[in-house]
Amino acid sequence: MGINHEDRIRKAFEGRYEILEQIGEGGMAMVYKAVQLNLRRIVALKIINPSLSNDPELIVRFHREAQMLASLNHPNIITIYDEGEVAGVHFLSMEFLEGMSMDKIIANKGRLDPEFALECLLPIAYALELIHQKGLIHRDVKCANIFITRQSRPVLMDFGIAHSSSMRTLSLDGTILGTPAYMSPEQADGKKTDHRSDIYSFGVVLFESLVGRVPLNARTPMAILHKIIYEAPPSLLSVDSGLPEWIDELTTWLLQKDPAHRPQNFSQVIGVIQNGGFHQEPKQFNKPKLILYGFISVFVGLIIMLTFHLSNLSYSSIKPVKKNNFKSSEKNLPTSEEDKRTEMDSNKYYDGWDETLSDTLELDFTNRESVSENITQEETNRKIHK
Repeated sequence: MGINHEDRIRKAFEGRYEILEQIGEGGMAMVYKAVQLNLRRIVALKIINPSLSNDPELIVRFHREAQMLASLNHPNIITIYDEGEVAGVHFLSMEFLEGMSMDKIIANKGRLDPEFALECLLPIAYALELIHQKGLIHRDVKCANIFITRQSRPVLMDFGIAHSSSMRTLSLDGTILGTPAYMSPEQADGKKTDHRSDIYSFGVVLFESLVGRVPLNARTPMAILHKIIYEAPPSLLSVDSGLPEWIDELTTWLLQKDPAHRPQNFSQVIGVIQNGGFHQEPKQFNKPKLILYGFISVFVGLIIMLTFHLSNLSYSSIKPVKKNNFKSSEKNLPTSEEDKRTEMDSNKYYDGWDETLSDTLELDFTNRESVSENITQEETNRKIHK
């Protein structure tokens, strides 16, 4: 950019915006940090590249971006303050963000922790859901267009090639608009696109954030487009086997060639991310369900214990058979010391069993020693009388 053009910009915005510094530049526009003088706030001024200011189609697309952003009110979509044209300079005034774009974070870290990546991308999924509900398509979802502020707020930016789903797609000199590595197969093939193209691009962003590279890449844009159209993307687990399996399944779903085989809206994507998988209940419902299951388990357990309690009461009501009914048999049995020890051990075992059941079910059991004493005394008396 020459000094004459910068002077022209400063002069055009004199008394309205004070230009501080240039903070970015793309193929279509430059971005400046500036002060909006009447409100004394820092803003980001997006100004169309002077070499393209004579292109009517690009001008239409530039101002349409402002109109689309103005119709959106979401904490994870960049906020627009003003737009227009001053002295031949077409501009867009937006909130100024401090932080770093997601592509730079990935470049610094190599890859993102899955939890952090999903914390960043879940709000972006909500933002894209709103965009699609408004009948809009972003068409350039990529890591460079996702900004993470110093307050950890993810913000979706750059709606320069967004368009309405009911509007004819604009292109620049017959070329395909977008970033090749993030394009959906239908977008790369020049076919009609809808909101599911953004869903594919979101899958590319998720893939890149977790492994540090896009799923399909090549040396030239045309080679990239060819791969996107004809080659299957690799699975996440083939690149990093340590990643959660459900995230691999999600990216595979997002990156389907056929739009009909992808998630049909971002509500489905949001549901999977919130649930941490495909077949789990949402986290916010886990606790109440566990409490309900706990009550059911206790209730069933009480019924079982009550049934067992009643059955034992019925059993205890049956009168025991007296030993003297088997008098003839007892006379034939030996009464060695070994038999006595066995009987004593047996009594100890059953006494312990009685105590355990009585503690558990609160039942009263007859003392076995007193019964044995009574039987022994009865036999003694009978022998004396004989």
